[in-house]
Parts: sequence; C-alpha cells; structure tokens
Amino acid sequence: MQAVEKYPPAINVLTSMSYGGVKIYDHVHGDMTTRCNPSIRDHLQHLKEVSKGNVQARTAAYSEMRDFLMAYAADGAEAYHVAGGMSYCHACKTQCPLIDPRTAELDRSKSDRAYVGVNAGTCCEDFARYGSCSGFAGERMHEYVLFIAELVLINPDWVFLEITDTCPPDLHQQAATALSMQMMSGIDRPNHKSLPNLRPRRFSFLWKPEMFDFHGSFAEYENITGRARRLTGNAYLFFGDYARQEYYRDFALTRNLHFDADATLAVDDFFTVLELQRLKDHNDIRPMKEDAETQTYIADMQQGPKYTSPGPCVPTLTKHSRLVSISDRGIKMWTPLEHLFSMGEAIKPGVGDPDYPCLFQDLLESGGLSPQEIVKMSGDAMHMASFGYFQLYCYSRLRSKD
Repeated sequence: MQAVEKYPPAINVLTSMSYGGVKIYDHVHGDMTTRCNPSIRDHLQHLKEVSKGNVQARTAAYSEMRDFLMAYAADGAEAYHVAGGMSYCHACKTQCPLIDPRTAELDRSKSDRAYVGVNAGTCCEDFARYGSCSGFAGERMHEYVLFIAELVLINPDWVFLEITDTCPPDLHQQAATALSMQMMSGIDRPNHKSLPNLRPRRFSFLWKPEMFDFHGSFAEYENITGRARRLTGNAYLFFGDYARQEYYRDFALTRNLHFDADATLAVDDFFTVLELQRLKDHNDIRPMKEDAETQTYIADMQQGPKYTSPGPCVPTLTKHSRLVSISDRGIKMWTPLEHLFSMGEAIKPGVGDPDYPCLFQDLLESGGLSPQEIVKMSGDAMHMASFGYFQLYCYSRLRSKD
C-alpha cells in the first residue's frame, strides 16, 4: 500500500489498515517523488518550474515527463528508485523495500501461481467538475506519470483504476499502453444499483492479454448489476438524537458558538447566513425533487440547488461537503461518520456485516482522525460497494490461459 499524496490522514489510514492482517504488501510509503533517485527528482522539479502558468507549456512538460520516467522505469527499479530501493515505511517505522521481494520472486510460469493486482484511485482534481478542469495540462498530472512508472516497476497482472466520470478514457489508456495491457472502461453509477448514492465514476479494468482471456463488457456489467433502488440516502443515518445533539454542540464550538449542555439545538442555531439562504433555496424546490413515498430530500449545504443534485440519493460528496436531510418533520445535519458510512465503510459495531469491519476502526475509535479529516476523506474516497461490484464482475469474466 502506498500513500501517493503529502496528506498525513491518508498515511495514518493506510498504516492502520496495514496492521489489520496479513497482506501481500504491508508497507506504507510516502509521497512518490521522495522515492525517485535524485536525478529524477531534480528533472521533475525543473519541468514543473518551466511550465508554471502556461497551459501549452504544462502539456508539453507532461509529455516530456512521461517519456523521461518511462525510460527510467524500463531500466528497472535499481535505476528508478533511491539507492538501495528502500524508503521510510510509516507502518514499520523504519526503511523498507519499495518493491516487495515476495512480488519479485513469484514464479509466473506455474498454473497455481499467485497473481499480482493493483487497485488505485488516481488524482481527479485536474478533471473534476469542482477542480481545475485543466485536464492533461493540470498541475497534478505529474503524480499520474509517477504512478504509471511505479506500475511498470511492480509489473502487475491486472489493474483496477477509478477516477471522476468527467475524465476521458484516454487517461487510463495511457497506463494500459505503458503496461502493454488491454482495457475495459466505463462510467459506473451507484444509484443505478440498489445504492442510494450519486457518485458517477470512471472504472477501468486492465489485464495482460498474453496471460488472460477476458469475456466481458461494461454493457453486460451494467445489465447484471442494474436494479431498482430499494433505499433512500436516509438509510445511512445511524446517529440517534442524543448523539446527533452532541455532534451539533461540538460543531457549534468550531464556530465559536457556546450552548448549554442540555440545550436542544437546530441547524438554525449555528448555520451561517449563506447556509440558511441555501437551506431556503433547497426548501423551495424540495417538492419537485424529494422521494414521493418517503419525502426524502438530501442536499449539500456547500452547494446551491443549481450546482448539485438534491433528492433521495446522497449527492456526490466533495472534501468540503455538509449534508442535510430536509423533511416536514425537521432538518438533520449529517455527521462526518455518516458521510463516511454512505461511502461504504462499516464504521461502527452493529452497522454493516461484522465479517467485513472497517479496516481502520481503531484509528476512528482513538480519535486519530478529526471530523474535518473524515469529511475530506469521504469526499475523496471511492464508493467501496460500487467498486466491489465492478471487481467481482471482472473477476468472474477473467480466465487464465495456463
């Protein structure tokens, strides 16, 4: 497991997960630029400097960076990585190998061999609706080039990739080309299944054609998994009234608002003027958007009705989202843990299947993540259940040529 961004909560979560059991790769390394040899780092920094503020220059720099890194990666890990191929591991608190020896020693000729797979969500800010929309000229594209180079070094047998739905398939095709893999790609929508979430995402599956036959298509995947939605987003609200009031008081304190411990709070007590106006705007259109049977209407207070998709499903989360459920019976502001739960994490005992617990439950229980960090994680996260559907389908259509 590798944390690809300079963001401590991501490293903390991966470290917590690495303690959860035996895994093929149980080390957590930091930012990818720190793992390259010094000459690569210097050249990447030079390309970033000369391409600042100019779309054409950034596009050209991205192309040059890709060719430069691929040449190094083709020469192997010893040429690409820092001397010794070791980097600081946040799980082991010491220097650990960047390429797991067990991966390198696999006998790929045996029919009963172990396979190497990679699951990854690539940075979407350059393509997202709420990001820079710079596409291939984006300032985060260098991270994707580094990621592809590391994939070449790992030499996986298959790869699952996820990114925002506004990203063209060409981005993931670059990884497929570099790895000499074939690719299936399409836009997945959780609300087309039984999952009450609006989180359209591009899912891509890459595989080695010399090793596998793949007998599937994205159209068949959608046909198999598509079904009428049985739940509304309010199914994710598991906090009781007492716990929600406790969260309201804590949230009010972040805005320097103090209330008595026994006070019963409503969102009007701590919402800003802008949030109250957005709440009114949402109420005005609620009769047209809410679920007719359950009167469920969920909105994001960080966005006005014109820029989001309120209704019975959880809107597509961002790292600044603040969800509320609005009904004639009142308004409930979602807690950060409910944000996370809606993305598919079984984050408390009694919620979800006990055989599939949250792999960083200890970090949550110890207070290792702040409420703001949990909301940001939820907005940046894959929708776990939907991604799981896609993986299971792909595995069911993959056949070894051995």
